[in-house]
Amino acid sequence: MNIKRYGVIFTRLLVVLLSIFSCKAEISAPSPTTYLTFSSNKEFSITPSNDWQGGPNSALEVSTDNKVWEKLDKLKPNTKKALKAGDSYYLYFRGTDNNKIGNGDGIINEPWIIQGTDVSCIGNIETLLDYNGYRRKTS
Repeated sequence: MNIKRYGVIFTRLLVVLLSIFSCKAEISAPSPTTYLTFSSNKEFSITPSNDWQGGPNSALEVSTDNKVWEKLDKLKPNTKKALKAGDSYYLYFRGTDNNKIGNGDGIINEPWIIQGTDVSCIGNIETLLDYNGYRRKTS
């Protein structure tokens, strides 16, 4: 093998290792919160998928202040605009009594639509299923 080929192999290996370690760092430090937090220093809005399923109390909820929670309606579009608190804009999502987000085949029928730029998300995605169950597991 020539030096150029070793360089290509080394570069690919380095990219894979960096990807593994950066993902592992995020996964190993889950948020202690019982919701997903979307934030940005710019205005944004989110339209979540209306495709959640579960038990009799199945719901997806949203909050702009992490205090007052609104149950979303599966039968209408649920575009929610983030509100500014301090220097950033925030939206929070959590679920109750859900066992699926999507159609159950691993394919989401309706994607979540984020309108805006530089939007980040932190938290544990399991809280979209049942934030109460997630809280019990972590206490």
